[in-house]
Amino acid sequence: MISKKTNIGAQLYLEISKTIEAIKENPNSFQKCYKNFRIVFTKRFQYGIHYTIENQNYFNSRNSAY
Repeated sequence: MISKKTNIGAQLYLEISKTIEAIKENPNSFQKCYKNFRIVFTKRFQYGIHYTIENQNYFNSRNSAY
């Protein structure tokens, strides 16, 4: 039997993937934190994705755990 802790990396990956999809669907709906950068936090993990929008392209500038 595989424990939940063994699968934590896969769970984090899925959570980040869901968050990136939410950014793609509605990039302007998340909080602006400085200049043109926005931040969105994953729901389950304490992880923030910082990004900016340039010409309809999304650039992940920094990922951070808080």
